[in-house]
Amino acid sequence: MHRLAPLALLLAAALPAAAQPAPTTTPEPAARLVEFGEADEVRGEFQRPGGDVTESRLGEALPSLIRVRANFEPELLRSADDL
Repeated sequence: MHRLAPLALLLAAALPAAAQPAPTTTPEPAARLVEFGEADEVRGEFQRPGGDVTESRLGEALPSLIRVRANFEPELLRSADDL
């Protein structure tokens, strides 16, 4: 009985995976041509964003906010004291 339990669990796990239907692909719709005649004139205005144009400061070098330390003696002394 103990030998059949792992086999039964394996089969029970495999059956739902085998029962799933194959994925179906839907065909893409064909291209559609819409023709406008003279009576179907489309009128409109060119839309623009309603805001001001801002310019950025390109090429201006800003100083680094990271300072490179030249001396780590306090940390070295503290690590030596921990030994």
